Amino acid sequence: MTSSISSIASQNINKHAPSTSLYASRYLSTPPPPPQQAPPVLTHPIASGITSSTLLLINHGIPNKGLAEVSKIPTLNPSASDVSTLVEQWQKMMEVHLSAQVHVLTGLGYPPTEHGIAIYNQQLSQLMSTLMPAEADQLQRDSRDLWRTTLGHAFGLPDPSECGEGKVAGDYDEMDVQEAREVMYDVSVRMGSDVFLDILREEVGGIPQDDMKGKHTKIQELLIDKVYFGGMGEEADCIVSRVHKGADRREGYVVMQSLMAMHQSDPLISQYVGQAMMKVFEAAGIDERAIREEAGRQ
Repeated sequence: MTSSISSIASQNINKHAPSTSLYASRYLSTPPPPPQQAPPVLTHPIASGITSSTLLLINHGIPNKGLAEVSKIPTLNPSASDVSTLVEQWQKMMEVHLSAQVHVLTGLGYPPTEHGIAIYNQQLSQLMSTLMPAEADQLQRDSRDLWRTTLGHAFGLPDPSECGEGKVAGDYDEMDVQEAREVMYDVSVRMGSDVFLDILREEVGGIPQDDMKGKHTKIQELLIDKVYFGGMGEEADCIVSRVHKGADRREGYVVMQSLMAMHQSDPLISQYVGQAMMKVFEAAGIDERAIREEAGRQ
């Protein structure tokens, strides 16, 4: 009986519904509507919906297929160094992740550019400061799980839903905020050291100014190799080994980033990283402020 009622209802709806071809003809032959505006104020339900919609795409949409291709990169060039392979995977993963986020944001009226993401992040920061602790904590956890899911698809880590309570990337314990601050403080100190900044000037300074992608790629390779992997001398330990139990440095870096996801919005960590990155960009001859302003005009 239920199926017959559904069938009759479907027939009645289809009988009175305009033809799909009429809609296609109309929208393909008329000018597009004026650009939408981003929501003037970001609310908790909207922010939560953006995260869950992005997660849906990461798990089941085209981005999921893109991340599956990213995970195959090490097998395509097995002779490449672990640093160059890691950077290539990371950059392609970020392209997929950001494209999924932009797809969702565009549907809400945000510009489909880096500027749109910047607007959303600014609104999200303002929202987090006004929410009740339980709401803010839930948004933070949702964002953490989205990031960890993206990392998992791209690098073969276990899905957050498959890990036990309080476990990350399989059998790692959650990192508390104090430990995360200590790790990122050490990272920022190395980034701002004279030794590392001199390496940046020597290896990045010769890359043409119009090759911004080349500059950023080299910076990321040096950050991973010299700062995280301890490639600046015998006294510099491998920072990722403090949190990773295995010998695979590449996997260790990804596990570390997964562990840090819970504290990505911590103000002290943001301060450490922000100040260090300013020194890095200056040494590399990159005017990051000009780049952001240019993105804002797009």
